[in-house]
Amino acid sequence: MLELRNLTKIYEINDKQIVALKNVNVVFGKSGFVVILGKSGSGKSTLLNLIGGLDEPTSGDIIFKGNSLKDFTDNQWDEYRNTFVGFVFQDFNLLEEYSVKKNIALSLELIGYPKAQIDQRVKEILVKIQLEGLEKRKPKELSGGQRQRVTLARALVKNPSIILCDEPTGNLDTATGKLILGTLKVLSKNHLVIMVTHDEEFAKNYGERIIELKDGEIIRDIENNSEKNIIETPSGVIFDISKDKSIPESVINYLNDKLEQADTDLYLTLYRKTALPRFIDVEKAQDVNIETGAYISEPLILKKPKFHFKNWIKLAFHNLMTKKVKLALMLFLFTLSLTFVGVGLTLSLYDAQETVYQTFQKGNITIIPFVQNYEDCRGSVIYCGYDEIGMNLHDIEALQKAFLTLNIFLTDKYSGMSISNGFHEENLFYQDFFT
Repeated sequence: MLELRNLTKIYEINDKQIVALKNVNVVFGKSGFVVILGKSGSGKSTLLNLIGGLDEPTSGDIIFKGNSLKDFTDNQWDEYRNTFVGFVFQDFNLLEEYSVKKNIALSLELIGYPKAQIDQRVKEILVKIQLEGLEKRKPKELSGGQRQRVTLARALVKNPSIILCDEPTGNLDTATGKLILGTLKVLSKNHLVIMVTHDEEFAKNYGERIIELKDGEIIRDIENNSEKNIIETPSGVIFDISKDKSIPESVINYLNDKLEQADTDLYLTLYRKTALPRFIDVEKAQDVNIETGAYISEPLILKKPKFHFKNWIKLAFHNLMTKKVKLALMLFLFTLSLTFVGVGLTLSLYDAQETVYQTFQKGNITIIPFVQNYEDCRGSVIYCGYDEIGMNLHDIEALQKAFLTLNIFLTDKYSGMSISNGFHEENLFYQDFFT
């Protein structure tokens, strides 16, 4: 169903090229529990991101259901994730403002699932993941294991072809982690589950196939051929016995040992079709030999994500209310920025002449007084304030020639016209300046 062909991913950081993956070739089946093992920096998370469409390869191709994804646009990758891939992350990534039910239902809303059927579908998943009765709780009211099961339910509810798990037990205690892995084991019967981990013990105990990476290359790809059939879990011991075989001697010996050590009676319970985690003997496991025969291409029906506007508003409002310090700081900086912009625009657009014009016009002033004042001994003449010297007819003629459209006249000292506080005596006026 899924094939990676010569997949390479190179990151450029500070003019340096870092090879995260180099010519990776892998074929995955329609179902099964595949564990990608490796130390930090080996490229395992990068590989998971490429499969999930969270990142794009530098070169190579991803074949999904016989279709090349090489030329996918960003929108098509978004639709691919929405339609075919479910994600389970170490940090849960649940929406804290939504209930368990709403967190799960949101996955169905994004794919356009019929509204009338959403409640029933969510109820079925809650029962399957053993979360019934918790649908009204908020994530903060759940334990770590319960929160991780909600993420499993959210991934599973849309019935994806692939479930990608990035260190799903990283924030859980050992016992809870085993329960989560047991659940993934059950899901792998009908889905392709690909899990990234650095824990080799978990890989041995639960993975049906182990792919180990080192420096961006596959150094080992093995499947589980172990015949071990005794599985210890937090709630008890499980014996894996095929229907066409008798009870193995190892099981009989194990029971005898437990009976000798027990200080009370033991009970043996029989179940059918119990999903069993298997031990993998990595040293004795055989290399995987998968035929890369032709896969009948299936048309990919991609579903465009549909996120309702009311959800945007609710999430935005919640983020503002839960981050009050950031909100206050943001508002302060925003106000300060607007203030600086306003002051800057005012100073850059200020025109003194236009300001004077508007002032006189709004005040309905049609006569403007001028007086003669000698500023220095060189005889330069300016008109800026009242002076006892006054003006003569020669001054009037000079001004009239300079301002032909104005009516300029000489008058005696005149009181009754004021253009500013304390200025009541004028010698010369421009009349009808604005007419």
